[in-house]
Amino acid sequence: MAIIANYRTRVRNTMLLTIGASVIPMLLVSGILLFEYHASFDEKVRAHLSELVLKHKQSIDSFLHAKLGDIRVLARTFTFEQLSQEAFLQERLATLQQEYEPVMVDLGVINARATQVAYAGPFKLAKADYSDAEWFQQAMQREYYISDVFRGLRGLPHFIVAVRSSHRGEPWILRATIDFVAFNNLVENIRIGETGFAFILNRKGDVQTKLHGEIRLDKEVFLGFFAGRTRDGEDLHVFRQADEAGTENIFVTAFLKYGDWLLVYRQNAEKPVLQALQSGLGRLVLEHGIVSDPEQASVRLLLQVPGIALVKIEGDDFAHQLVELVAPDQQPHFGINAQ
Repeated sequence: MAIIANYRTRVRNTMLLTIGASVIPMLLVSGILLFEYHASFDEKVRAHLSELVLKHKQSIDSFLHAKLGDIRVLARTFTFEQLSQEAFLQERLATLQQEYEPVMVDLGVINARATQVAYAGPFKLAKADYSDAEWFQQAMQREYYISDVFRGLRGLPHFIVAVRSSHRGEPWILRATIDFVAFNNLVENIRIGETGFAFILNRKGDVQTKLHGEIRLDKEVFLGFFAGRTRDGEDLHVFRQADEAGTENIFVTAFLKYGDWLLVYRQNAEKPVLQALQSGLGRLVLEHGIVSDPEQASVRLLLQVPGIALVKIEGDDFAHQLVELVAPDQQPHFGINAQ
């Protein structure tokens, strides 16, 4: 009996050693691969969002510079006497709105005494006094100026672009009001899925655009970026932070308007684009790429992911779309059947 018991013990130990020698390395390798996968996954999400925000920053800055350029051309092309005639100024506004859509709401000419000597637009602002307006005081100190968003005499949120010039030794300002709705639409045109949205803050932490829903911001976090940056820098920051509900979010920030504004993009970290694709991409591989419903979120998002490109479309209604996963060493193809 002792021999049998000893034999059984040896057999059991041998089996345990065999299983351990097989399973433990597999678990270690799986753990390492999982860690590397998550690290690579997070890096790709960050890189994609950074590129997205950087391109959006360039679009917004280009928009602001273009509107400022339009005003500069007017101030350099026409004299103070010409622009001080409201009929003439109204014609210039109509031309700008016809050529560039009604992005500019109105135009105004302000003399050195802060009196608006000519106005073209929908509001009753003729002879308005801007001596106490912060934007006017700032605009008089520099050649070109783009203000923060404020309400002003019209009582509606807006911001202005202004150019300072001189007439007979005295400075005067030509200013234009930018349509707030159009600017908001430009800023918000960066959403991915249902959880991503963008907004702008100024150096005081005041929101310059509409916020998506009701959210509370820790302004001190964003104000810290202003404090640690020079006006000529091109800093881009990516970080994670949990909100009051405990949901972790990815934030990407970039400076606008020569560092006076901060573009902030927020994306739910629990549902980034690539993570939403995990189940969808796995199903494509297991089923040889056949997905019956093109309206599935995973399929729609698949076409937005870096490295996954739509290379061919045949037929109507997304039928027989071909998608490829671009990799340095392999390019497996996945067909999406939308019949």
